[in-house]
Amino acid sequence: MSRLRILDMGCGNGVYSRMLAGGGGGLGARLYGMVNVDAAGPLDALLTGAGPHGVDIDTGWGLPLKRYSGFDDQPARGGVSRKARQNLGRDLRKADAAGVTARTTDAGGPDLDTFVSLARTTAAKYDNADHSSALALTDDFRFHYGAVGYAQEDTPGYSPFYVSYAHVMREAWASGRSRVELGRRNPTFKRRYGPEPRTLRAYVADVAVVAAVADL
Repeated sequence: MSRLRILDMGCGNGVYSRMLAGGGGGLGARLYGMVNVDAAGPLDALLTGAGPHGVDIDTGWGLPLKRYSGFDDQPARGGVSRKARQNLGRDLRKADAAGVTARTTDAGGPDLDTFVSLARTTAAKYDNADHSSALALTDDFRFHYGAVGYAQEDTPGYSPFYVSYAHVMREAWASGRSRVELGRRNPTFKRRYGPEPRTLRAYVADVAVVAAVADL
């Protein structure tokens, strides 16, 4: 049976081009699957030109950070409705009045087990706690925010999800990256607050084909 490796292309084409250089023999696979390839990006064009056919699998959301001066500038200039801006501002004021604080730490410091528990709770819609936790990753060019865990029970009057979003987005601008990636789910919220959709594709190809476009 042929061996298949699935590579997530969402974290930067350069990383994977180095992995595939020289035919990808180091990974020991004959077939390679690439998922979350931006349909409007350079890798999609190279893969398509080499022969593999991409299949649309999902929608990703993100923002070019350099288009705006910061998080406080983006809602007004990014087409966010007045009502949505007011709702977010009200949640931030109520959280501030309640004494909510935000802390940013590196991957070695935070309680990752607590984060995972909260994130799973959020996804499954059960259990409760008194705080929220968000996880962000960075590469050389992009800030990735695709996971958050929170509980509503002990935060009356404001949404910990919205408050977390605002703090993480401010951190995205502070990081100096050129783009923020905001995952693939919750499209209603993302349409409301300005992130832009992108079609994501998947490819499966023989190693020999992928090696032809490895030097990106």
